[in-house]
Amino acid sequence: MNLNRLLVVAIVLGIGAWAYISFSQRGAAEESLAKHPEVQRETLTENTTSTGPTAEDLAFAEQAGMGDEARLAALDLNRRALAALDQGQSQQAVQLLREALALSSEDAVIRLNLARSLGRWAGQEAALGHQEKALELLKESEQVDPDEGTAAYSIARVYLRLGRRVEARKVLDDALLAFPGQPALLRLSADLAALEGDLDRAANEITEALALLPEDPQLEERASQLLMEQELYQTFLTDSTAHFESRFDPQDSDMVKWIPDLKRDLEEAYAEVVGLLGIQPQQRILVMWLNPEQYKWRAPDWSSGLYDGRVRLVIKDYPRDQAEIRSTLRHELTHAVLFTLGTRLPTWLQEGMAQIAEGHAVDLAREGLRARLPLRLGMGDLDSNWTAWTDREQVAQAYFYSMAFCGWLEDEYGQGVLHNLFQNVRGHTFAEGWERTFGLDFDTVEARHRATWENL
Repeated sequence: MNLNRLLVVAIVLGIGAWAYISFSQRGAAEESLAKHPEVQRETLTENTTSTGPTAEDLAFAEQAGMGDEARLAALDLNRRALAALDQGQSQQAVQLLREALALSSEDAVIRLNLARSLGRWAGQEAALGHQEKALELLKESEQVDPDEGTAAYSIARVYLRLGRRVEARKVLDDALLAFPGQPALLRLSADLAALEGDLDRAANEITEALALLPEDPQLEERASQLLMEQELYQTFLTDSTAHFESRFDPQDSDMVKWIPDLKRDLEEAYAEVVGLLGIQPQQRILVMWLNPEQYKWRAPDWSSGLYDGRVRLVIKDYPRDQAEIRSTLRHELTHAVLFTLGTRLPTWLQEGMAQIAEGHAVDLAREGLRARLPLRLGMGDLDSNWTAWTDREQVAQAYFYSMAFCGWLEDEYGQGVLHNLFQNVRGHTFAEGWERTFGLDFDTVEARHRATWENL
């Protein structure tokens, strides 16, 4: 395989790293749930420096049935918690509100404030990659006050980040029974149904959400997408293998004829990728086998496969393209399997491993990189969206450097070090997992590798 062939395959298949469905891109339909709502401030007075209770404080305490001493202590704790939240100190606010609730367990405002403060703290933990900690906090939040499905929505999103779709589905189903009129829950459930291959449910739920919020442009756009998918794929059949649900058009006689071979290739590619990465996903993966006409909808014309929560591949002529299809499968399955870690991995690592999974030789990447020195890309570039680049040489250098870096890590730190890295990022940020694996921060290690090229 020559260098041009390596580059062409990399560019064609590279979309997978950025094609995940992003549950963080939300419209007005989800704002009330996705961003934890404001804490309640009914117990605050205008003069927060006052040392004694105001008439408003006393009225609130009387309604809550609190004694004088407990009343004043709970009001003070609540006031201090609100001040902590204003400073972004969610953990401190939670501790204060836990104390306040212990003094006044029936106080609805303090209970709601605690639930929402737990949600804010969980959001901070999730942003750092601490998904299990976020789940723990969100489950406590839901127990304190369900808040019209706010905690359930966030719990389901964390489960989806972790690739635990079965648990996300149960949470959403229970929440929809309790809070059937929440557009955000319906939207998230519709997105999950699409990933599960249940396009009828996806279309019904997104339509219901849109009826509740007809002026939301992002919700309207998503509804249009899901209804189009329902129309395009409504006649598809599902065929299961050990680790996959395969969907295809039974009216496509060529596809029907090729499906047994494609399913075999799929399981073989899965075994190779799982062995390469040392990761065993716990959930089944949906794969869509599409002809060029079906595939080109919502996919770049130049791509032949992508991962957006499902693996979607275009199949033109299986006997002719078998080798390339198998390579594409390994590439996209790499993205699918890495996604189940629940921690965002940098683009260079995703694409470096996907190229290795395709079967490209690291030495070939090194040869391509030598031909494109000096290095022009910093790590900020290598963790950005490469599909937006128009400079072919920039793209080539990014792919070659990424694969060369992955190969160097194995050479320098021993075979299996990347297996260890993938295990160490579970429940942690990438930076934390990196230091647990290499004993050094990322910048130090990457600088050592970069120096081997900058000194040439």
